[in-house]
Amino acid sequence: MVHGDETKPDGQQVFDLLLKASDLPLNNEPLCNMKSVAHQNSSISLGQHLSTVFSLSYETENTLTIKSSCDKSKFETSNKELIDIWDCKVEALEENVNKEFISSAVIAFATDLHKKSVISGSLRCF
Repeated sequence: MVHGDETKPDGQQVFDLLLKASDLPLNNEPLCNMKSVAHQNSSISLGQHLSTVFSLSYETENTLTIKSSCDKSKFETSNKELIDIWDCKVEALEENVNKEFISSAVIAFATDLHKKSVISGSLRCF
């Protein structure tokens, strides 16, 4: 059952949570330990990964479509406790002028029902 301020996050809250977590080092997130051409010798942060994703199609005729959503779910903490969460995702789809697929990326994460922060260990990148 969802109560009061436990309502589904809106789009602004989803992006606020991601940007608030931008300093998060991805080498601590086993399902999102991404590499970057610009940062080959070091772990990158969530913010650096977001910059890479959002810069697709920069100064081209291609388009980048961003979608976001959240669904109620469960998450197992490092203490093996099962908690209720909002499982949120941001999807990026890059297409050329003929609407043909070029690339895509998904960044998914969990937040507690009060939408305070990204839950450590919940970040997934595809």
